[in-house]
Amino acid sequence: MLSFKTKCFPSFLPFSRVLLGLLFLPYSLFAQTHRIDSLRNRMSNTSGYEKMQLALGLCKEKNSFPGDSLLKYIVLADSMNKEIKDLRAAYEIDYYKTCYAQVTGNIDSAIVRCDHALAELKNQKNLGDLYRKYITFNGVLLIRSDKVKEAIALFYDALKDAEINKDTFNILASQNGIGWANMEISNFNEAILWFRKAAESSPNLSLYIIYPISNLAACYNSIHKNDSALIYVNKAIEIGKKSEDLKALANAYAIKSDILIDLKKPGEAEEMLKMGVDIRKQIGDQFYVVSDMYQLGIFYANTHQCEKGISICKEGLAIAERNNFSSKLIILYEALADNYKECDNYVGYSEVLNTLLVLKDSLYQQNSAEALAEMQTKYEVENKEKIILTQDYDLVKRNYLIYGSFILFFLTGIISFLVFKQYKARQHSLALKEVNHARENERKRIAAELHDNIGTQLSYISRKTEFMNEEKSSLNEKQINSLKDITSSARRSISDLRETIWALKKENISINDLADRLKAFVHQQLEGQNEPQIHIEENIEKNLLFTSIESLNIFRIFQEAIHNALQHSECKNLYLAFESYNDGGWNISIRDDGKGFDVSKQYENHFGLENMMQRANETGSDFTINSKPGHGTIIALEGKL
Repeated sequence: MLSFKTKCFPSFLPFSRVLLGLLFLPYSLFAQTHRIDSLRNRMSNTSGYEKMQLALGLCKEKNSFPGDSLLKYIVLADSMNKEIKDLRAAYEIDYYKTCYAQVTGNIDSAIVRCDHALAELKNQKNLGDLYRKYITFNGVLLIRSDKVKEAIALFYDALKDAEINKDTFNILASQNGIGWANMEISNFNEAILWFRKAAESSPNLSLYIIYPISNLAACYNSIHKNDSALIYVNKAIEIGKKSEDLKALANAYAIKSDILIDLKKPGEAEEMLKMGVDIRKQIGDQFYVVSDMYQLGIFYANTHQCEKGISICKEGLAIAERNNFSSKLIILYEALADNYKECDNYVGYSEVLNTLLVLKDSLYQQNSAEALAEMQTKYEVENKEKIILTQDYDLVKRNYLIYGSFILFFLTGIISFLVFKQYKARQHSLALKEVNHARENERKRIAAELHDNIGTQLSYISRKTEFMNEEKSSLNEKQINSLKDITSSARRSISDLRETIWALKKENISINDLADRLKAFVHQQLEGQNEPQIHIEENIEKNLLFTSIESLNIFRIFQEAIHNALQHSECKNLYLAFESYNDGGWNISIRDDGKGFDVSKQYENHFGLENMMQRANETGSDFTINSKPGHGTIIALEGKL
């Protein structure tokens, strides 16, 4: 149960030490947004429970002011709730304490606080929305700690619970979190699907969809679909202005800058970067202000605007030195060095390299010192080369026309060759597309032919034999049994035909679809039976794609294996396992605890194992079978795509 006393967690600033000082800070330090100003004005005229709620409302605006302001409102709400003793407010305050720990870089402390609150909230049925809010935030912390797989599992749990409780806010947050986790591992197409769900499933949260919309823009930019990226980022900027979420708006400007750079629009990209820096300054988060200034410095160096780059880097260095941002000092000096070099200011370039040498030596010691010594040597070599080039200028000038003509001729030849090569590659690609298109049409035609002709005829045979079996008064027992065999064979053939058509109708089949098909088959075979018990094990890290022929061969292998286990093994338990990995590896296996058999023995008129091995060879996978009498059987298939 949550205590209303101040809770202590590792690596987090004790609130009691800053309480008195912060309570006497003025409410309106800076004008941030209309909503923040409105909340501050209202809070100055209220007291008690309403004032505490207004302080929490200001905490909710944490993306639009710096961390010290967030801490001020947390402390204010916490001190007031010690008198009011509101349970929900206590957990909300602790949530913002966790946010503050994350903002100040104490990720481990934030995770500890999150885990503690989740353990307490698990049994608080009337605070389910807060429980889900903590889960999604814990997922964010795990992603920042490079634990993407664990984060996805948490987001799925939160999504399932949010959907059951129709909690639209946490549905959006969970879907956005799953998308973000996929984006972190460069699974952009999967990320786009989840960001779309988040953006479309919660129309009543229009101000919050800036996050999935911005992320959609970033994903499309990463896969070089710049037109789509531009549409979404413009929408994100529009929403950011309406929602007054300054941090999200600054991020949207940064994303748009990247898109504009890809579109070869450096002037507009520069404008976006400047607008992002202005917003960071308005928020007052000096750490991110310095980060954006570094981005601008690099941008200016790469776009031959070195004077602007030198100016912005020096401004950033002043802020970094004032706030003791050691890591930012290094990257800013590196950007400054690039700009000095671009301006041919080798004196300034050398001085910055010396400063970097001292900085990196203090932070990284010997390794970084060697790296910077290499940079210094490189500079000296370049400087000497420049002196030599200056001395030889007259000679170069005299031969310029000859060398220029030769280079032009040479480049023209290379360009002509590359254009021709590109043309041939394009023609080959078009021909390949036509072949694939024809192959796809032929596969669909065969599937339709099988369904309309052979499938219809088999269904007809099955119905006729069933009818004759019902009218069995004139048939002897042998004829009745023959009719039953014909009916059973026709049904099996129809079932096999369905699987063939299922594979042929698709160009590619995922391992998830294949697993679902095999699970449905084994459950169908066990319908109405108490034994054996089926156990399914799945560990799908990546949803790999098989061709239709590969899928059909794999299905047939395990169809035969399942049939053999049910018919011959006398097992009590049957284990079916599916595994796939991020490196493209996969493994499917079936295991039973039946009577087993001698795999070295030759069995007359039994071709099932031989067929299974032949199908495995066709898929390019490894087929193994392990069995001995009295110890069950394991059949496994593994490969790599």
